[in-house]
Amino acid sequence: MSGFEEPRRAILLELLRAALAAVDGRRRTRLALERGAAAPEAGAAVWAVALGKAACAMALGAHDALG
Repeated sequence: MSGFEEPRRAILLELLRAALAAVDGRRRTRLALERGAAAPEAGAAVWAVALGKAACAMALGAHDALG
């Protein structure tokens, strides 16, 4: 690669990392639940359903936040 192409590649890789972090199902679900988006009462039973490609990550995020 030429010296001109390397900075562009680095920028593109950083943009990719940021985009992937923004759509991380586990992290985003955990953060939403920790912020009280759908916080259950203490000790209440919780049922979780997750569908689609991010289902596993979202279920793990719910477990991280709710135990």
